[in-house]
Amino acid sequence: MEWLLCRLEHASGLNSHTSTNAVVGSTALDQQLSAGGFTTSLAPAAAAAITGRSNSSPGGFIGGAQAGYNLQLNRGLVGIEADIDGSGARGHEGYGESDTFGTGAGTFGLSTRVDNTQAVDWMGTLRGRLGMFLHPDILAYATAGLAYGETTSSTFVNQQWSGALLSGFKTSGSMGISNRLMAGWTAGGGLEWMFSPNMSVKAEYLWYNLGSNNYEPSPALTTFGKSNSALLFTSANYAGAVARVGFNYYFNP
Repeated sequence: MEWLLCRLEHASGLNSHTSTNAVVGSTALDQQLSAGGFTTSLAPAAAAAITGRSNSSPGGFIGGAQAGYNLQLNRGLVGIEADIDGSGARGHEGYGESDTFGTGAGTFGLSTRVDNTQAVDWMGTLRGRLGMFLHPDILAYATAGLAYGETTSSTFVNQQWSGALLSGFKTSGSMGISNRLMAGWTAGGGLEWMFSPNMSVKAEYLWYNLGSNNYEPSPALTTFGKSNSALLFTSANYAGAVARVGFNYYFNP
């Protein structure tokens, strides 16, 4: 039986995606601009332009420590590990589109930009481990268990309207920020080499899924003498994989 403690590690490969959707606000349908017999409602167009999805692969290093307990059974090994890591992984992606609608003097242009930022501020796991010794000093193992961590998501929307009736450019926008402790699962495997009686180096690859963080940014408002609104909904998903290496020191009881 052996105790293990103090692992230093670095990792990369946190992946995530964010989708932002908008619906017409309650004041939109009867708030319109018109010219030359053409009538257009601004908010439905604004809502349609905001809808979309961005994917990001946050980059950066994480580092932390772990503690655990192993029980060796002939050529096999069973154990439990807990670790926690601070993370500098940040990701930023956005999407946009330009739309034109209407005819003649009632023609309007709409340019929309949505920017999403995601971060894993720290992440920890509590995992079981099952391994087999390929050589007296080399262990191959599988591991799975609980993953949890603190995440930050933000959404910024900027819309710019143009058209003869607007007397120049008009802008509208929205923003939302969410910070949340999330929990999910992790699973993976690795190799560990005992290069001395009490020290080892290991490399492992873990898949994780912390679930989705759903939040509502502020409504996107347009006020050109009359008010229109588009209500936003953002879903930030935190799932991906982590490749990491570390050192272990074993305390023999």
